[in-house]
Amino acid sequence: MTFVDHLSVYGPGDWAHAIESLTPKIHPIDRNATRVWFAFFPIGPNPDRLETSHTFLYGHRFWPQVKRAILAAAKDAQWPSVLPELISRIAEHATRTTQVDRDQLLGITAASLLSLRRAGLEAFNASSSAVQLPSWSHVRSIRQVRRARASQRPRPLGALFGKRFRVRFSEATPEAKCDVVDGATIGSALPPALQACGDSCSGACIIGVIGGAEYLSPMTTVEARQLQSGGQIVVKSVSGDPLIRLACHARPHGDVSIVLRAT
Repeated sequence: MTFVDHLSVYGPGDWAHAIESLTPKIHPIDRNATRVWFAFFPIGPNPDRLETSHTFLYGHRFWPQVKRAILAAAKDAQWPSVLPELISRIAEHATRTTQVDRDQLLGITAASLLSLRRAGLEAFNASSSAVQLPSWSHVRSIRQVRRARASQRPRPLGALFGKRFRVRFSEATPEAKCDVVDGATIGSALPPALQACGDSCSGACIIGVIGGAEYLSPMTTVEARQLQSGGQIVVKSVSGDPLIRLACHARPHGDVSIVLRAT
């Protein structure tokens, strides 16, 4: 049995259980992001997105080392039969070259393993081994990233123009952000192509919330029904805040960082 064959033994339920059991051990910077990644890519991303699908995980900064650790594990003769143990062992191996604690590597390791399962070893090995972030973003500390992801402080000049909150669409692109008036939906600031709701929900504005989920309006019954009808699984943070939302319903009352499923 090859390593990919071994990974293929685990079904969607096994991966979901593995992430659930590992969540308390994943660094807070990536707990929500890891859950969002698995909600968007339940069986792994397309092969041509192997190295880019997980750029919104802080652990993506260690993608080259994690990839090498996975390729090394693939050469072993046998592997742990319990999926969380397999993920943990590979993440632990990667700590030797990253010089960071395992909790920062668990999310990116799990995502990379599921990517390998779908793409196959040849495509995985051929994928870029470079971090897919600009240098200024690559060097940001966990503290800097967490501070930028979520805040309840309104934008300046709020007294003149009403409260406005920052919505970030990509942490690696400075211009990928906008200010939303308190009470307006995130969808009101999305590009026109992602606002094509029409008579029924197209799912084009499905977003993953990686920071500030607690600052979004509660999910309504209508929003939950539309997500369910589109086949989107329900994902919540440890504190119970929904992480998969429809931008046309979610209203920020603080700064939030999101990921667009459509991109």
